[in-house]
Amino acid sequence: MRVLEIILTVSALLLMFSFVSGKGVLKVKIALTAVSGTLCAAQLGLEGYRWQMAGVYVIVLLGLIIRIAGIISGRSRKLLSTGQKTRKSAFRRLKRGWAIAGTAAGILIVICSAVLSSMIPVVELPAPSGPFAVGMQTLHLTDSSRPESQTPDPGDSRELMVYVWYPAPAEKGHQTAPLLPGDKQSNRKVMSAFAGSLGIPSFSLDYWAYIHTNAYRNADWLRSEGPYPLILINHGLGTSSLLHTTLAENLAANGYIVAAVDHTYSTAATLFPDGTVTEFSESLSSDHFIATGTQLGNVWNDDNRFVLSQLKQQFADYIDTDLIGIAGHSFGGAAAYEAMFSIPELKAGIDLDGSLYTLTGPSLGKPFLFIESEDYNNRKKQISDPDIDAEEKIMNNARLSGGGKLYIKGTAHFNFTDLQLYSSLLKYTGMTGGIDGGRSNEIVNQLVLDFFNSHLKGIHEDGEDAGTAAGTAAGTDAGYDEVVRP
Repeated sequence: MRVLEIILTVSALLLMFSFVSGKGVLKVKIALTAVSGTLCAAQLGLEGYRWQMAGVYVIVLLGLIIRIAGIISGRSRKLLSTGQKTRKSAFRRLKRGWAIAGTAAGILIVICSAVLSSMIPVVELPAPSGPFAVGMQTLHLTDSSRPESQTPDPGDSRELMVYVWYPAPAEKGHQTAPLLPGDKQSNRKVMSAFAGSLGIPSFSLDYWAYIHTNAYRNADWLRSEGPYPLILINHGLGTSSLLHTTLAENLAANGYIVAAVDHTYSTAATLFPDGTVTEFSESLSSDHFIATGTQLGNVWNDDNRFVLSQLKQQFADYIDTDLIGIAGHSFGGAAAYEAMFSIPELKAGIDLDGSLYTLTGPSLGKPFLFIESEDYNNRKKQISDPDIDAEEKIMNNARLSGGGKLYIKGTAHFNFTDLQLYSSLLKYTGMTGGIDGGRSNEIVNQLVLDFFNSHLKGIHEDGEDAGTAAGTAAGTDAGYDEVVRP
């Protein structure tokens, strides 16, 4: 909970108790009511409305109405001035009982609202581990050589939004960028689309508008340490690059340029500069996953090629074109694996809990790391399927090229995204596992950083030479007991 939310909640509880406190001084009760109303207005004005706090808002408003009504009636004022005691009667006892019951209900509503606000908070994204400040830019790119197959107009070209993070000079006194990149109206459409993709009411994610990142929008580049290795990030099918913000920031703070591609019509929502928001319209057939996955994967890899060419042109002074890697989550991880065949510039890659749609082809000969959730690792053991067997063979053989396979205890599919940081309630839906979201986020980010440090920078996490397979990230667990190498 935010600071004013905590103070307002305490004030609302005291306000409720004041209605059954008996002989309390009326002036004190009136002052408490006024303070509660003022705090409510201040919280709404300074921190902003959150539906999780609706119970507190309602109770404070009802308290104000009841207190004002009591003052107007003059009953309390008469008792204060005369000191007379009213005769107890059945009616008065009944009224007292209703007051106690109403107060108890009000207190329960406030407590429930506070618990909900704590369980679904305005997230403070964890700070990156690296020594550099992080800058962030948004690019709108159009590939005029490719028509957009998802729109009815044959004249439409493929348009993409790309989020770029990079090392920047320290930005003292500046405010970090909000998570959502648009204006209030555009961001509302994005949040509504995300909520729809999760099957929850459209207002449920309104509070995302208050989340800030650790990056500074359009900050200067830190020229003194460049040029930098480049990492492409591919989101999962139906999610978004925004859910990989902490991974990107952590890499950038450690001396990488990171470009996350929103694959249009494969995201929950993609916001374009004119305010247009595209939503998810792709589908994969579980019965024909290899065929349909390959078809969609080809589109994604065409996106990756185009974005890479544009980045090399626009940021030629900052990118070390000999040191380029790729990582992806879910379908984005499978696309990252496929990209290693088709994009020669890629030197190393990571698949974060993605089931492969490419099960044949030449040996990579490039380091590629598969990081799985424990949930997926266990489910595969219970399935008898030749495609699963072929995938396992590929993953196991990856260690021969300096990569390998591992899984993280207590994780499920969305423990590889920032969604795990948004609420601990997600574990009850099966989207995340039993591991603490902050702990899982730390482990994944460190594993990814260590792997790319080893294979792009030649820096092994324990200081050894990364030139041999024994000294690669496939042979290290970054010191975490949760990391298991089958």
